[in-house]
Amino acid sequence: MKKSFTLIMFFLVIAAGVNAQKVTFGPLVSGMYNWASYENGKNWDYRAIGGYSAGLFFRVKLLKLYIEPEFLYSVRGSDFQQKDNTTGQYNLQSFRYKTIDVNAMLGLQLFSFADDAVGVRLHTGPGMFFMIDDAFKLNDNSLPASEFKKNVMNWQFGVGLDVTRRLQFDLRYELGLSSLAKDDKIIPKAFMIQVGYKLIHKK
Repeated sequence: MKKSFTLIMFFLVIAAGVNAQKVTFGPLVSGMYNWASYENGKNWDYRAIGGYSAGLFFRVKLLKLYIEPEFLYSVRGSDFQQKDNTTGQYNLQSFRYKTIDVNAMLGLQLFSFADDAVGVRLHTGPGMFFMIDDAFKLNDNSLPASEFKKNVMNWQFGVGLDVTRRLQFDLRYELGLSSLAKDDKIIPKAFMIQVGYKLIHKK
């Protein structure tokens, strides 16, 4: 699955780039609001936590459509809590992990002004977490990487705003399509606010 996803994204970019009207790329950073559903029959509730990602985006545009591959390093996680009915106390578990993210966003330019310097975009597309070994922690204690999958597919939906010829903002929702763990069902989810800077804005 990992190789197929990478090849599909590569050929999409090449195909679009041949007749592209505009090409741009640059750094991309995100502030994330992360959580995960933990469905192991123990009645754990999730608590969302903050996270972040940083990397690069590359956008190829043809007419009103565009393809945007992204390559990011991310720090993610979720807190889980379970109430003890006897004491009324909450048992809190702090779960953290790190990933390399590869996304292939497909977008539509709704409208724009000043030769695309200002505009609004919609985008959606698949992504994949490549899990970083030895980066899983539960309550600051390391967890063995063998308990987790090497990669996890996700899907993202979002809206983007270009505010200048260089600066852009995106708001996204990310839904995991499978579990992070091999034996437990832990489905990652996130809201993201992204800021991108276009190093090149080329017709």
